[in-house]
Amino acid sequence: MTYRVAFTAPTFDSSLRGLRRDMDRAFSELFTPSPVSGATTPLADIVEEDSGWTISLDLPGVRPESVEVLTEDRVLTIRAERVVTPLAEGAKRIVQERTAGTFARQFRLPRAADLDQIRASVELGVLTLRIGKVAPAQPRRVHVTTHDVNTGQNTASTATNESAGHPAS
Repeated sequence: MTYRVAFTAPTFDSSLRGLRRDMDRAFSELFTPSPVSGATTPLADIVEEDSGWTISLDLPGVRPESVEVLTEDRVLTIRAERVVTPLAEGAKRIVQERTAGTFARQFRLPRAADLDQIRASVELGVLTLRIGKVAPAQPRRVHVTTHDVNTGQNTASTATNESAGHPAS
């Protein structure tokens, strides 16, 4: 008994279709709604300058009053909600590609971030956060006193702090 097996070599056209299918799947996975929030995670830019950092997030279609910015344990959390545009009576939605829902985005802040110097503003659908830097710690002199148990008086020591090379005063 003889078996015939039909074999066709892949054509250039079929290879391109497979590549396109794989690329479409990869890109659709990149832009799917976040499983936690139900809305797409907004894109962000972070810029560092001498005075601090600027974080910019794209928030098109988000009402400024729905934006919430919190800090806890040096984690900056930004939450907002994008609502679905209501349809007029009798209208039906044909395509809906824009996501709606609540999202949250978090950033771990460096130790140099001044949590009391965070300012937020929204303009043209972009949330801009400005975070100041704390001044670097400066060395400071600690005055050392001695207590004379016989007289009960404290006196300033004139000893030198050898490790720092500074006289204690």
